[in-house]
Amino acid sequence: MRAVQLYIKYDMNMATVIRELGYPSRGILYNWYKEFKDTGRLRGDDDLGYSRLKFTGEQRKQAA
Repeated sequence: MRAVQLYIKYDMNMATVIRELGYPSRGILYNWYKEFKDTGRLRGDDDLGYSRLKFTGEQRKQAA
């Protein structure tokens, strides 16, 4: 989310964002921005991203 916020702040200047953060690639930043523009959020913003995990907490405990 920080990268997208900086991208907007720096008037859509990818090079400045990537130079400041050291990540992401131009393509990834564009995809993140497009997703944010289309939906108003990024995947994983809710529940710290755990909602997309393949296994439940109990299953992860048993595997550990």
